[in-house]
Amino acid sequence: MDQLTVIKRAGSMLFILIIAFCLCGCSLAFLSPAEEPEPYTGPEYTAFDPHFPFEHEEEMMNRLIELRNTSKDAAGWIRIQDTGIDFPVVQGDDNAYYLKHDHLGQYTRYGAIFMDYRNNPQSGVEKNTILYGHNMKNDRMFGSLMPFKDAEFALNHPYIELVTDKGYSVWKLFSAHVTSRDFYYIDVNFNTDQSFMEFLNALQDRSLHDFGVELTAQDRILTLSTCSYEFKDAFFAMHAVLVYEYDFAEMGADDSVPGGDALDS
Repeated sequence: MDQLTVIKRAGSMLFILIIAFCLCGCSLAFLSPAEEPEPYTGPEYTAFDPHFPFEHEEEMMNRLIELRNTSKDAAGWIRIQDTGIDFPVVQGDDNAYYLKHDHLGQYTRYGAIFMDYRNNPQSGVEKNTILYGHNMKNDRMFGSLMPFKDAEFALNHPYIELVTDKGYSVWKLFSAHVTSRDFYYIDVNFNTDQSFMEFLNALQDRSLHDFGVELTAQDRILTLSTCSYEFKDAFFAMHAVLVYEYDFAEMGADDSVPGGDALDS
């Protein structure tokens, strides 16, 4: 696939696909026992501690290793405290297949949590990494993002944990908003620092809450996207900035638990 051509045409095609997933993915059907992800049973944390998340890091990396054995498109694992979000992340050749297939490739209206096909998680330089998931009526998949429309919940749960083959990362929310397809919040191409800053400012201006986060052109962000119901073709998006990252390539053979310092947030 010619990536340059794909990128140039991605804008309009992506929003059409997202609209399709909103229309067909929000179902009242319940998962069969075989489809239900196992709930996270590990420790919780109430505030970001650069040392504590290593317990999650090890567990999430083990989950990704197991996922690699069952899913050819395994891309990561995402977890958000006090929500139902503790899911594998996959990445296909387009943004359509995993709207109707789970991470094992089996047909389901629940789809999977999947990364935008334009992203390259191994690069370490992605400015906007994007994850999609259906907004299910029983709070499954990204239906569990709906509490973030409430200011108290959002401000008390600002961190997202993500593990990919590259490493473990923690992201801090700076925007949560309801939007339409007229606002292209899934952009991944920024030719200048100024264009990226304009994008970040637009995201913050649209936010339902003030997270009090200062952003720079050197930041990298994570976007979570799902459908919403405030109006026709509405979407709910959350954006978080990278505040901690540990590259697994830097882990020595004798390191039982990775270490490092948190980035300034």
